Amino acid sequence: MNVIRRMILILGVLALTLPSTAPAQDATSEQIEELLGVMNAGDMAIQVMYALIDQFEVMVPDVPASFWEDFMAKVDASTLDALIAPIYQRNFTAEEVVAMSEFYRTPVGQSMLAKMPVVMQESMAVGQEWGMQIAEELVAELQAEGYEVPGANEF
Repeated sequence: MNVIRRMILILGVLALTLPSTAPAQDATSEQIEELLGVMNAGDMAIQVMYALIDQFEVMVPDVPASFWEDFMAKVDASTLDALIAPIYQRNFTAEEVVAMSEFYRTPVGQSMLAKMPVVMQESMAVGQEWGMQIAEELVAELQAEGYEVPGANEF
């Protein structure tokens, strides 16, 4: 699978892990920032990036470890927080954001946050395999119907 498809899949899995509700606009920037902080969103994103780097290291084995280390040193999780914050602000009320912050401070919430990187990594692996199976099935059915599928040999 090419790198761009892998990255899109990872971002899709990340999007699926974020809760969603009816649109609302009354959560403040400060409340969202607090929620993302309690969730350790930046740390989780960095862990996902390390998992992605692990995959790249397999795909490009000749690259020295120092390259990957230097690259990751440039990754700033606060940039992702800044990109995610407006999404939370559009989709959650202040009441919901406060309740989520409170939940993530509980032992169950902390346990969930601690386990989420592994759950996300395993989910990405399963999702990638599932997506490839569906793509292969779709291509096979299109070809069986007589349609030409550009790039079909990539599946």
